[in-house]
Amino acid sequence: MMTKMRMSSYVIGAIAACGAVVSSAVASDNRTGGEAQAVEFVERPGSLEFSGAMIARPVQNDAGKNAAARNLILNNFVVNKYIDLNDEYVFQLPEGITENQAARTLMATGNFEYIQPDWICYPQLNPNDPSRGSQWHHTKMESYAGWDVHTGNSSTRVGICDTGLRTAHEEFAQHRADGWNAVRNQWESQGGNVQDINGHGTHTSGCAAANGNNSRGGLGVGWSLGHRILRVSESSNGGANFSTLTSAAIKAAQSGDKCSSVSYSGADSASVRTTGTTVKNLGGLLFWAAGNESRNMPSPNRDSDDVIIVGATTSNDVRASFSNYGVYVDLFAPGDNIFSTWNSHNSSYAILSGTSMACPIAAGVGAMIFSNNPGITPDQVEELLKNSCTDIGATGVDSIYGYGRVNLKNAMSGIGGPLTLDISPIPLNGGGRVTFNLTNVQPSTDCAVYYSISGLGQTFVSELNVTLGIANPIRAGGIKTSDSNGNANWSNLPVPTVNRRFYVWFQAAERNGRVSDIIDTWVDP
Repeated sequence: MMTKMRMSSYVIGAIAACGAVVSSAVASDNRTGGEAQAVEFVERPGSLEFSGAMIARPVQNDAGKNAAARNLILNNFVVNKYIDLNDEYVFQLPEGITENQAARTLMATGNFEYIQPDWICYPQLNPNDPSRGSQWHHTKMESYAGWDVHTGNSSTRVGICDTGLRTAHEEFAQHRADGWNAVRNQWESQGGNVQDINGHGTHTSGCAAANGNNSRGGLGVGWSLGHRILRVSESSNGGANFSTLTSAAIKAAQSGDKCSSVSYSGADSASVRTTGTTVKNLGGLLFWAAGNESRNMPSPNRDSDDVIIVGATTSNDVRASFSNYGVYVDLFAPGDNIFSTWNSHNSSYAILSGTSMACPIAAGVGAMIFSNNPGITPDQVEELLKNSCTDIGATGVDSIYGYGRVNLKNAMSGIGGPLTLDISPIPLNGGGRVTFNLTNVQPSTDCAVYYSISGLGQTFVSELNVTLGIANPIRAGGIKTSDSNGNANWSNLPVPTVNRRFYVWFQAAERNGRVSDIIDTWVDP
């Protein structure tokens, strides 16, 4: 149990005195590599609201600063919670001290990586009248073709961190794991209440993992996957403390759930990124709803962290008008008028809209990738998930849609997996012929194969806008456009005649980013 102490009157006075004038001391995420930027925490009613508590993470990899930060917190504040794997302290603010005053003053000590409010977060949906309807999103995502390849294994689970679940619903009769009440830190099997207090959690759970092939209602993206509810709220409006959300996501990963889905506000908080790294270190991936404020989220860059931020699309494959977007958002998933399970009774369904729906749909695709590829790493799943997306918006990774909209067929078929170059024959024979086969290219994308006799070295190739890992590269053959399945082939290219054996390095690339592993081999006379 963490020691709880009252903040001294001296420190209260210091914060009161300094809070209004310390403008250069700010809450920030030092891992981004840039200078700290001033942050003014502003409530957004119904999305992010102050709770009177703060989350603090000490500077990492500096024992002196870490100890100083710990002492500042323990000696001066009432500590509500310590999140061990994130190294985060959740502490109560004294009366009369604002969130911004506390953040500025504590950041001014130089001992903290970030200070942020322990926001009260809310489910990210835009509700419509409950009604039955078709699940248009499965057609758009090519789910049926994906299910021809794989429907999920019950041993691979997705953890839904939400308002609870109607556990007796007909769509959750199979593959449900023991639930967790994150507010009371109690397993369902030990008396923890995980029944849905709001309805939101039953809907999002169905988006990810409603049972399929059971002659009832609809079906989730991973309809044979295992699933777990982690209830984060004790309020009928679904409101949850930020630290409860992150703790639930970590608990899911600790329990072996491969994907943790959080359909709440607060996506751009520094603690989300810390939690994403913690979840990934535990062998899983964290998915978080982008939010429903039609807001541009310009930073940090989507590839600079370990969390998947998910925006929402419509049946027309465009951004839903309510969905947040921008450089921070990784990808999109269907989130407008989504038919899924509901909490009214054991066979009820509803159509709802929001990034709340998009997030578990994307998490379901992520869990399906884990299920379809035993032994795959979280980094490999993230790469495949992103690169198997259907490209919508501007060509390539763009500032609105990121990597595009999730596509289950591509993800199950390995399209978008590691760019793979095969060379035949190996070793090469001078004066002979060589064939290159390139797979997992983005469909209908320019690509090429390059070789080097100079060895390894970082080289930018402007014709494809990529950086290769070989020195002085020379293109072997022409630039080709991959077919609809992501394949490209260069057959029977001539190998120059040589009078001595020498070494050669090959690497393939697609336009705007991805490269294959480097293959090295001999060319024999």
